[in-house]
Amino acid sequence: MVFNQCHKGILNGAFHGIQDVHLENDTRGLAVYSPFSRYLCDPQDNCVCTCFDKESVQGNKASFYTKSQQFGNGLISDCLGLCGPHCALGLNVTKRYANILIHDVCQSFIQNVDPMPNRNNCSDEGWAALSGAILTVMRHGYCPFRV
Repeated sequence: MVFNQCHKGILNGAFHGIQDVHLENDTRGLAVYSPFSRYLCDPQDNCVCTCFDKESVQGNKASFYTKSQQFGNGLISDCLGLCGPHCALGLNVTKRYANILIHDVCQSFIQNVDPMPNRNNCSDEGWAALSGAILTVMRHGYCPFRV
């Protein structure tokens, strides 16, 4: 399953927006994002693809890491597709959103844990995840910023 917020990805059937993240028959997913610019769809197609395991969206731990020449080893990201503080509280939330997952993987790639709103190269993916964040708050309560 491919997760991508860009128009081309959406036209080609990528999961995006507030679509629920389910990897029932697939063992891996692929997130596509643009960590080198603040454009959701980098006009020069400088996008990055990162694979993640099914377990990364089922529990409270991620089983992937990212690596790049520019940033080195990425961070391990917990609870893909879920608001960070809900993950930290150990909430077993089953509804996870494609747009939050894409932002989570991008943040791991650039080694950044700043909560939204922020001004890093994943903030475009973060703003695109606003609808997922709002639905998460409505279902599971206020999602405070990380400290």
